[in-house]
Amino acid sequence: MKCLICRQADPMEGFTSIYFKREEFQILIRSVPAKICPHCGEAIVDEEAAIQLLNRAEEAVNQGMMDVVCEY
Repeated sequence: MKCLICRQADPMEGFTSIYFKREEFQILIRSVPAKICPHCGEAIVDEEAAIQLLNRAEEAVNQGMMDVVCEY
C-alpha cells in the first residue's frame, strides 16, 4: 500500500506521537504504534489504536487534567 499523502513509498511499522488540543486541554501520547512513510514521514494509526487514543484523551478531560504527556 503506497502512502496516502505522497504516494511515493510503502509505510513501515514504527511509532509516532499523537497530540490533541481542545480549548485549554492538551495531551501528547508517545510511542503510538503506526505505519510511517519513510519518504514523507506521514503516520497512520489503525482503527483500534485511534479509538484507544480518543478514549484516553476523553478520560483525561473528564478527570480535569489540562496538560498531559503519557505513553501509549
